[in-house]
Amino acid sequence: MKLRLDPWDAEYGAGFSGGDDVVGEETPEGVDLEAEAPAGEWGPVEPSQGAEIGEVCFVDGVRRLEARLSVEHGGVYGYGAMGSGAVGAVRLDGETAVFERLIVDRLLAVGLSELPEPVKLAAAATYRPIPANDPTADGPLQAIHNEMRKLEERLGRELAAAPERLVVADGPLTFAEPAHGNVVGYIKRVMRPYLPAAQLRVVAGLPSGARSPLFGLRSSQRFERLSWFLRLQAPRPGDSEFAGVVRLEVAAEAGAERARALADACCALLPPLSGRRGLDARAPQNLLPIAALENRLRRQMGDQRIARRRIEAWISREAGQAAFDARA
Repeated sequence: MKLRLDPWDAEYGAGFSGGDDVVGEETPEGVDLEAEAPAGEWGPVEPSQGAEIGEVCFVDGVRRLEARLSVEHGGVYGYGAMGSGAVGAVRLDGETAVFERLIVDRLLAVGLSELPEPVKLAAAATYRPIPANDPTADGPLQAIHNEMRKLEERLGRELAAAPERLVVADGPLTFAEPAHGNVVGYIKRVMRPYLPAAQLRVVAGLPSGARSPLFGLRSSQRFERLSWFLRLQAPRPGDSEFAGVVRLEVAAEAGAERARALADACCALLPPLSGRRGLDARAPQNLLPIAALENRLRRQMGDQRIARRRIEAWISREAGQAAFDARA
């Protein structure tokens, strides 16, 4: 038995895990191992060059829960939540890195069919009502998260309209339709390995800056994708064999040739941008531009304590007015 360290801060969960999957010798359903190389000939891919990329944009979003609510309407009880989501991009052009398109959205999610009017708590703090289709207590929080992901998708599609630009979207490509252009999904926390044991051993042995061969992913819930694993940094002595490994994906409609070129470009682009251990709890997978963007977006949302006080004051006024109306 070998014991090795997962470098991530334990509060963030495992950086690379199998989830509920049992890794065996059989290829999981919906996985095509031979999108680039025969399954029996898998080995590390160390490209000499990739696609010619001009600008690179990293897109990410953050969300926070500011208050949980109980909701009553017509004698029916449910759950609600108020929170904020923010999305934006970091654009790299040579030696220059700038923040772009920082957007903040404030949301009031309720689990009943009738939605309230928008709630304005300050000049820059109007909460937009959205439905929470999940009736459980966490349904409103999930609704807020889904709205943030929609904003990310919209921004990613707009930025990808320029053919010479590469867009790296933090997280899997969950777009309702395949994205056109050079859009790569960057999955820093791997929850499913997708590969049988033989190919997973290849991933475990990847040197820094190398990738696995492409493999296809098919799902009834999403469009087809071409995916690969990339090693950002070599593990330190005592680290897990999968430390520093991320998964990336593109829409299969990009074609194998274009996907291969983008995968090779990422091998050169991403390792120098990997997070620094000791400074980032999710290093090296949390890339420097993404970490900087997350911090900037949290500042854009404002002080969470002030948001909470405003919500409490509004709810208190509403309750007081309701009590007064009942007595009148």
